[in-house]
Amino acid sequence: RADIAPDKPLASSRQAEASPMYVAAFAKPSAGASDKTLALGLAGPASEAAVYAPSNGVGALCGKCTRCLDTCPTRALTGPGVVDSRRCISYLTIENKGSIPEEFRALIGNHIYGCDICAEVCPWNRFAQEARSGLLTASGQFARLDLASILNLDTAAFAETFRGTAVKRIKRAGLLRNACVVAGNSGDQQLRPILERLASESEESALIREHAVWALAQLARSALV
Repeated sequence: RADIAPDKPLASSRQAEASPMYVAAFAKPSAGASDKTLALGLAGPASEAAVYAPSNGVGALCGKCTRCLDTCPTRALTGPGVVDSRRCISYLTIENKGSIPEEFRALIGNHIYGCDICAEVCPWNRFAQEARSGLLTASGQFARLDLASILNLDTAAFAETFRGTAVKRIKRAGLLRNACVVAGNSGDQQLRPILERLASESEESALIREHAVWALAQLARSALV
């Protein structure tokens, strides 16, 4: 992954929320640095986002390469070193605490927690090495979680499964919101009973119910194709 090299902060986190256009300068990856993630992403703590001014070296190592800009599903990368967080899948599925705008739900595809597409296609990552830190090692319990298992997590199971991981930051409602979107994109009709339960149970949060209803509508459309 290309390291993010921030210079001077332009705004506080509160100001950033009001104007969520983030700018980052990309530099050559440091030796041994890699945060390539599996399934549900990193298990370490995450820092708050801030707005940074680009250094003079923005794009200096990119040449004519525009792979990250071209492959971002939501077109969140609006220019060299510029990320519009309002469109970023990582922002939408992690930092965003409310509903995911409908215009981006289908574009999220199968991303339940964050997105690494821009890092995966960056040519600099051919120099990346496996992370040695235990914080960056995917937990084996994540590999055993399929989409139905995630949708079926109750509060206690969520807390137990994701204890000590960054996933807990988005709480159960956030994870199931994301999982509902992925379920709607999956075309898997076997998920309908779980989604119907989530959409109809009054004790479920409005956030989960809303995205479960959307997912059911998507599955109904895919069944007609």
